Amino acid sequence: MFRNMLKTTLCLALALLLAALPAAAETNVEERLSDLETLRAGLEEGHYDLFALVTPEEWEARVEKAAETLRDEDTDDITACYALIELVASLGDAHTQAWFTGGNAQGMLRALPLQTGLFSGRVYLLATTEPYADYLGMEITAIAGVPMAEVFARLTPLISYDNEVRLQTQLAANIADAEGLRYVGILDDASRAEVTFTDAQGAQHTATVEALVGEEMYTAQFSFLEREATPAAEQPAGLYEYRNYGDTLWIGYYSCAEDPEYPMADFVENVAAELEAGNYAKVCVDLRYNGGGNSAILEPLIDRLAGLRDKTGLAVYALIGENTFSSAVMNAAQLKTRAGATLVGTPTGGSANHYGEIQSFTLEHLPLTVYYSTKYFEMLPGGPNGSLMPDIEVERTLTDYVSGKDAALQAVLEA
Repeated sequence: MFRNMLKTTLCLALALLLAALPAAAETNVEERLSDLETLRAGLEEGHYDLFALVTPEEWEARVEKAAETLRDEDTDDITACYALIELVASLGDAHTQAWFTGGNAQGMLRALPLQTGLFSGRVYLLATTEPYADYLGMEITAIAGVPMAEVFARLTPLISYDNEVRLQTQLAANIADAEGLRYVGILDDASRAEVTFTDAQGAQHTATVEALVGEEMYTAQFSFLEREATPAAEQPAGLYEYRNYGDTLWIGYYSCAEDPEYPMADFVENVAAELEAGNYAKVCVDLRYNGGGNSAILEPLIDRLAGLRDKTGLAVYALIGENTFSSAVMNAAQLKTRAGATLVGTPTGGSANHYGEIQSFTLEHLPLTVYYSTKYFEMLPGGPNGSLMPDIEVERTLTDYVSGKDAALQAVLEA
């Protein structure tokens, strides 16, 4: 199932860049500048506190820099879009970003068939199309002869982030964005890229990777890095579930959303009944693959676990990682402060204190949608900005990924 999840994730990520529709006629300078003004006004009026992120003078200078690109008669629409993406990303709010809407622009965009994983700060190939399957499991060390450290540095201005974990995770994914690589000067032609792979013995291999466009994304056959096993957390049976691991009840929570066919209230009662009937010393809430939603949905479970801890001495743990984002980070903080949870794993991709509750608007001429924050959440008052940190850090390694070992869960089981 996880293989299907991985392919689905790849398709969803690259589908933002791909579609079968023909490209629309290029916009003119006047239309682009009109869109820039719409973007400026929309953010100044709609964002919760834009000028807490940037001074009015800095913002004006950044808007003018984007305008210079838009005024250039040689600027194509894709380049114009990336100039605005860069402008929005410069605010440093992970929830405030611009990206391509559906339709005509996507027909012009290209993406490299590279699904990656970030382990110990290095980028590895986890899935790709058949011509490049021999490189699965190898580290990606350069694109067009540019070392990955420099690739990351050049792509950074296009990423909306508010902590280093989020930045690194997004950069690893965005090396597939051939148009973005062209915008930052790594590629001259977005239709292909020379990619350097380094194997476990340190030998380098170079391949010219052809970009996908349109329906190629949906018809291409993908190969995946073979794994000896797949952890339960990567094979979700629903939005939330629980499993018995001896004296530990593990709870997987994959999205801050409610299943209408399995209300959270029913799930909470089932979890409580299981805990009270079984011989459990620990409960572990897994938030590692939860990208957010509505933080309030999990609160009844958090309160019930807090009550059971006080009543029975139940030890509460929460698993967190680089894919724990937005409302899921809020839930992790609530588990820690309200239920006394010990956090295990790696620093979160989302920040504990952050802007959020997004709204959006679409530009009239350029095919971009702009998302912006309308609230500020302070889950750890007075606490440091940035990722929510684990109490017990357990690093993710490629070796564990391939073997199927869930080191973070194992640390809880052995605690």
